[in-house]
Amino acid sequence: MSKFFTRNQDDYFAQSCQQRFKWQTENPFISKSERELLNYLPIVSGSQVLELGCGTGSNLFNLKAIGKTFSFTGIDINYEEIELAQQKFLDANFMVGDATNVQLPDESFDLVFCRDVIHHINPSEQVKLIQEMTRLTRVGGQVVVIESNGLNFVVWVFGKLVKAEKYLVKSTPKYIIRLIKQIDNLETFGLAPKFVEPWNFFRFILHYNFGLPKLAESQIVCSLLTQMVSLFSKITPSHRWAYMVFTMVRKD
Repeated sequence: MSKFFTRNQDDYFAQSCQQRFKWQTENPFISKSERELLNYLPIVSGSQVLELGCGTGSNLFNLKAIGKTFSFTGIDINYEEIELAQQKFLDANFMVGDATNVQLPDESFDLVFCRDVIHHINPSEQVKLIQEMTRLTRVGGQVVVIESNGLNFVVWVFGKLVKAEKYLVKSTPKYIIRLIKQIDNLETFGLAPKFVEPWNFFRFILHYNFGLPKLAESQIVCSLLTQMVSLFSKITPSHRWAYMVFTMVRKD
């Protein structure tokens, strides 16, 4: 376990990408939670969608599983993950590339999103990521940022323990709003995130690397975890829930 906490970012993702894909798409409890989170993406049938930092395509898999129909392009800097994604999804377009400098034309997509990407890049590059997302979105289209919430205790601890996740502790609602508001051609009036997943300790309990993911095969365990999520939704302030979803419209 100590190696897990000290691994650098490249090794951290390269060593676990297949495990993580299977965990996010096949584990009964985790895949259900993933789909509930991704259902906040305002994808319209037939739209052109781009995901920056797509990894092996687990978000695409889960979006398809909840019935979304769209044209998909995914970009990730990790060649191995893109290669795996291309093998899994023959009807999608995948590219190796830097999310802060995408080699695609302006206004190419109806919706551009990233999920847990901002905290994986250097703070000096984070605004560039959102600028690229905006540049690639058509006027009137939507830019969506899904980020883990550093005000959540489990997320904060994870950021402190795992070297590759160290910027999680800065990933707070105010911080992300401050980044987004630096982009001139995004509508940010009244900008506020939707908060999702009030209790996320189940991700630790069922974790593919250091948890017991097979517990999710038990209906009793899944029922207990569901009850815990429900309980914490009543007692945890929403601004401390695990995920933040920011949805913005691209303007002229």
